[in-house]
Amino acid sequence: MLGGRALPFPLATELSGGGRLAGRTSLIDAGGGVVRQLILGVSLSFQSRGAAAEAVLNGLAPRVSDDRDRCVVALCRVANLFWVMRDAENASSVLATAERAVTDEPSRLVLAAMRSAVDTGSGRAGQAAARAAEVLAAERLPAPALMTATFGLVAALGV
Repeated sequence: MLGGRALPFPLATELSGGGRLAGRTSLIDAGGGVVRQLILGVSLSFQSRGAAAEAVLNGLAPRVSDDRDRCVVALCRVANLFWVMRDAENASSVLATAERAVTDEPSRLVLAAMRSAVDTGSGRAGQAAARAAEVLAAERLPAPALMTATFGLVAALGV
């Protein structure tokens, strides 16, 4: 359910890999702007096709030019690397690169929230909880930071 409405069946079918586009990325590759490539990368990740997703998402990193977009690409890559591919080292490296590059405060808060979630998943519950608490104390908290920091905090407290 999205906002009280179901995801349209044709779109759900396509994203799940059961539709006519399953395994055929050339349609997206041919006209693929950054948004289309991001959708493709995330869709591949959700299908547990981590290596294919990383190939797409990694190709986006040099194509984005502002902090918000850098943050979005980094978050998608980190989530795919960490949870789908189970590659904590590379996920942490991608996150560290984004943390160094991004200066926009809302984007930095989102990255810090993701660091909390990664710390939790890596068994560093104390660090995760402290970082999540710092993020959650911010005055202007973007929704993705709120969601991810809450996840990091709740998971850390349960470890």
